[in-house]
Amino acid sequence: MDTLSRFVCSIISKHPACKNAPPFFSILCALLIGSCVLIQNESSGAGSFDTLSWNKLEQSYPLINHWHFRHGDSLAWALPDYDDNHWEKLFEDSDRTKALSVYADQYGVMWFRVHLWADTSMVSKMLALSTNLLGACEIYMDGKLVRTIGTLGISGKKEVSGFRIKSIPLPFSWDRPGAHLLAFRITNYSEKEKAYYIHFSSNTGFIQFESKISKLDNEMNGLLDFSDESKILIFSGIFITLTLFHFVLFLYYRKNRTNLYYSLFTFFLSIIFFGSYQIISGTDLHATQQIVLLEMCAVFLAPLFFLALLYQVFYKRLLPVYWILIVLLVAAGLFLFYTENKSIGGLLIAIFLIGVIIETIRIFVRAWVKKKDGAGIFLLGILFPPIGTLLLWIISIIAGKIGLPGWEKSLSRILEQFFGYAMLLSVSVSMTIYL
Repeated sequence: MDTLSRFVCSIISKHPACKNAPPFFSILCALLIGSCVLIQNESSGAGSFDTLSWNKLEQSYPLINHWHFRHGDSLAWALPDYDDNHWEKLFEDSDRTKALSVYADQYGVMWFRVHLWADTSMVSKMLALSTNLLGACEIYMDGKLVRTIGTLGISGKKEVSGFRIKSIPLPFSWDRPGAHLLAFRITNYSEKEKAYYIHFSSNTGFIQFESKISKLDNEMNGLLDFSDESKILIFSGIFITLTLFHFVLFLYYRKNRTNLYYSLFTFFLSIIFFGSYQIISGTDLHATQQIVLLEMCAVFLAPLFFLALLYQVFYKRLLPVYWILIVLLVAAGLFLFYTENKSIGGLLIAIFLIGVIIETIRIFVRAWVKKKDGAGIFLLGILFPPIGTLLLWIISIIAGKIGLPGWEKSLSRILEQFFGYAMLLSVSVSMTIYL
């Protein structure tokens, strides 16, 4: 019981006039105590709750509201009755700019607390708490330590990052409805070079800190689902096979560089896919950072060698525009990795990509108009994905109209991935057929 309610009870119990009071007076006193508790909770900041119900967890419930933040360290900050009213409050503004400013260039030990309210539907249900971060943390639930992720950089210990893309869910259940507290004790020495080390947005590409509550069955199904990893590995294997095959062809006939450019194009595609697999399954922060850097290089080098392939097929030589694009890409890399002018590097990357797209379209249009050998096969490879996507979309609409919801849902799921995978495979297969 809190201080204010105890104070009221002591006055009521000690007052002589209250000893033989009628029953309704006791009810009135109980209401007074309840009102005092609500007033104190609201004034202490504990009244800002994320309200959780079983229906809210059909997907998952990201904890992105009502966070309290403080630098420093004290185990008392894990206790539910600790007053965190004077702490920084995050995500109170609509654009959430304050959250980013809080983390800018601040490293060390920090605490985050979030107050939750569980309704009766949550009692005795099997839940899962999933947390992703780059540093290390201890998680306290209602004052009790329930999980340690990594090794915190405290008491002379060197921090060991608890990073992993697929977090391992923490099973738990609540034995009562009402107020609960989650507290995170975090150290973030692992990433001092990052200006904004932690942010809570679940819409970003690379999550630096995120915590969510889900149904345990849903979370375990997602953890044990390796379908995405399997698809990525299959495509990586296809492209590395094409790489080796066409590189061997180039070694036998070196005058024709078409096979060389094609093997380099598929090699960087295989890096993109295999790197994606390593990132998804990665548990080492430093290694993942290096893979991300390699992926970035491969993303820009793959279209460069695709363009070289088109030049070799339709011009038998590299045009001056190609060397201009190489200079743009090298300059962008220098600005991005060796200077503070990141914006200039980003602008050069944008110009490079636009140049590659325009030049690719120009080459295909010219080859089609002049009826160059191979233009039809290449064009078929490029047009198949959008045409196929359009046809699948039309079929899914028809399936919904004639009362086939199962077909409609299945086709909708296929559409999400069909275009990207079809584009990569159809272009590569058409090139292989031509070569």
